Amino acid sequence: LVPAGGLLPPGGDPRSAFELTNGKGPLGLRNDRFVVWMRTAGLPTFRKLYGKLNVDGGFKAGDKITFTIIPNFLVKTLDGSKALVLGTTSPLGGKNDILGTAYMTVGSICLVLAILFALKL
Repeated sequence: LVPAGGLLPPGGDPRSAFELTNGKGPLGLRNDRFVVWMRTAGLPTFRKLYGKLNVDGGFKAGDKITFTIIPNFLVKTLDGSKALVLGTTSPLGGKNDILGTAYMTVGSICLVLAILFALKL
């Protein structure tokens, strides 16, 4: 099967992903977004990362972003809902700096203690 537009997948192999083999058996298919979605959530309300927007220089006021959302599966039967959440991250990684600051503080204390214990030996 050749995808729409006549573009071939990487490597130029026109076969479907399910037809690919290494001679010992099927290579299988790995969809990282599906793997993340199927990972069990620890709490009843959760967010799962679908993707990231990496834009050089970031977005500016007035920029317009368009998303196309395709409902591949229903969540009404599970009494759930879906939402599109856009967020930013801090240099320390999260929505806020508290957790990153705590990690840096505890890591620094551990480093100082390790140096002190090493010097005593």
